[in-house]
Amino acid sequence: MSSISSTTTTNPYAVPYSTSDLTTTIDPLTAGNTSSSSTTSSSSTSSSSGTYSQSLMSQMSGIDVNSMVNQMMSSDQIQLNQLIQKEQISQWTQDRYQSITTNLQNFSNNYFDVLSNNYMLSSSGYSVNAATSNNANVTATASNTATVGTYNVSWTQLATAAQLNTTSALPSTINNSSTLSTVLASNSNLPTSGTLNFTVNGTNVTYDLTANSGQSLSQVLSSLSNGCGATFSYSELTGKFSIADDTTGSGQYLTISSTDANTQNFLNTLFGTNLSGTSGATTTNTIGNTGGTNNLGTAGQNGSFTITEPNGSTNTTPLSEASNKFQIDGVTYNIAQNGGSSGSASISVTSNVSSVVTKIQNFVNDYNNLIGGISSVTSETRNYSYMPLSSQQESQMTASEITAWNQKAQQGLLSNDDTLNSMLDSMREAFYTPVNGIGLSMADVGLSTSDDPTQGGKLTLDTTKLTQALQNNPQQVISLFTQMSTSYPIYNTDLTNSQMTTRSSEEGIFQRLSDIETQYAGTYVDANGNQGILLQKAGMPNTTSETNNSLFKEIADEQDSITQFKTKMAQDQTMYTNEFTSLQSALSQMSTQQSYLSSMLSSNGG
Repeated sequence: MSSISSTTTTNPYAVPYSTSDLTTTIDPLTAGNTSSSSTTSSSSTSSSSGTYSQSLMSQMSGIDVNSMVNQMMSSDQIQLNQLIQKEQISQWTQDRYQSITTNLQNFSNNYFDVLSNNYMLSSSGYSVNAATSNNANVTATASNTATVGTYNVSWTQLATAAQLNTTSALPSTINNSSTLSTVLASNSNLPTSGTLNFTVNGTNVTYDLTANSGQSLSQVLSSLSNGCGATFSYSELTGKFSIADDTTGSGQYLTISSTDANTQNFLNTLFGTNLSGTSGATTTNTIGNTGGTNNLGTAGQNGSFTITEPNGSTNTTPLSEASNKFQIDGVTYNIAQNGGSSGSASISVTSNVSSVVTKIQNFVNDYNNLIGGISSVTSETRNYSYMPLSSQQESQMTASEITAWNQKAQQGLLSNDDTLNSMLDSMREAFYTPVNGIGLSMADVGLSTSDDPTQGGKLTLDTTKLTQALQNNPQQVISLFTQMSTSYPIYNTDLTNSQMTTRSSEEGIFQRLSDIETQYAGTYVDANGNQGILLQKAGMPNTTSETNNSLFKEIADEQDSITQFKTKMAQDQTMYTNEFTSLQSALSQMSTQQSYLSSMLSSNGG
């Protein structure tokens, strides 16, 4: 594929001109580009008078073979140039389609990729409310449904986890930095080597004491805790080992089991798990299961919270929450475990829509650049006075003149292109068509299309109107842009037209635009092996569509036609050269004979 040059412009989505130039890649000689400077025949012609050079024979016969062959080949050369021009136009067309596809993909990656900082398809990315707390141990976030004002939260009990605390049976010199080998050697009941094997709530935990003897105590405990749903720890302050459930709340407890004697000794000595039995016999104890057998430690419990909202409403019965992080009426409260057995905090929720307005404004600006770049291509006028140059024409021009000519020749190749116009129409309809269940239109949030017909349907945004809409009903405004289809939540090319219409009617504006980008520029391969419409038409490098698209096949056919015609031209050139050389030879012989006869007659007459 040819390379694409960038255009110097302020629009990042401008469609650049192609730099493809086939006249630099096709051999003019093998292309039949005969001219006065073409290689002349080196053959010689024998006559009864001897051997003569072709130039001498031309003087004797009055026939210039090269000139005659060139004249006979001129019509072929014109046809060849036309075939090359046709391929060049196809190549330029493919390059410009691919540039538009790249722009669509870049736009989508920026706004419709969940990993992008500018992701527009999730309502969570539009935070119009901010929450602050007067208590360092309490944080809060406010969703777009939260009422602006002051909230008060108080608690008489925080949620806690089931846990087992045991006073260390190790020397006071042991701390979290002590190596495992030092810890194991400090108590005769601890194994000094081998592998720990036990389960926590059914999750297997294994740890190689021998291989990890150089790790610190804190590293060992962290490894034991990893992924098992419990936290193993040692407090240098209290001198206690503990096992705590990672989930707080009443009814939560831990079950610890082991069939290995060394493991039992390790857990019993450090954590007081009271596991016993012979090796191979499973011994199970629970932590925090007040109604079970072999129960150890303390049970987890729910927190007790009271909330007063800006309108003065409050819960008369304290809320019982299993976690210290919970959400009520759009506000998420998060009280740190060290917040005290009782306490309170004041939460201030304020409206701050400026960041959302800026986010939407940036999107509109880029959207306008995107459709502006496409519209500028579809609105170009084709000037047929500018056709791809031949190698002979280029040889008489400067590089800058060739570039300017080629750019002029590319203008209008996609004028009123049906595929692109259909895509632009769909993008405009995405804004105009009402979103089911929202009750807002694009006009209600300050969006409209430009009154200037030359702008190709670019959007204008009244930020004052958008700000007011966000302040009055933020969630409704955001749903206008981000709402997902409930009937068909996943875009699928196998959906029927009716199903796709239903999906689109239920979707927010940005969701619809994402669908359109996928429909035209998506690289996902469907069940029929197809990708986006533009990829089927022009392909994209480094995808399965690179050699599986309409223009690739069209260009391949045109290249075959050029190859076949060049072969024909070579055959014609050989035929004409042979014919005129034979004629030249015959005339030369006649001229020689005539001269001989004239000489004889003159001699006899004398």
